[in-house]
Amino acid sequence: GCIVWAHLGAGSILAVAPDLSADAVRGLRERARERGGFLQIESAPSALRREVDPFDLGERTLVAALKREFDRRGTLNRGRWQEDV
Repeated sequence: GCIVWAHLGAGSILAVAPDLSADAVRGLRERARERGGFLQIESAPSALRREVDPFDLGERTLVAALKREFDRRGTLNRGRWQEDV
């Protein structure tokens, strides 16, 4: 199952889907890109985060740079987005 909230004015959708597979995420991400959007994973099990980059390509670089600048000891949200960020 999936629970979805949408904010049409902001053009954003928040969904909770506890049993989503990596293939499903890739498919949804591709559909979002086709429409000029993106899909970002806010929270997921470690296994899924290892298979699918939660921030996608461009955002991963940004998140890594921000963590290097503002979290030099690597103590904040360790592993939240990607195991090595």
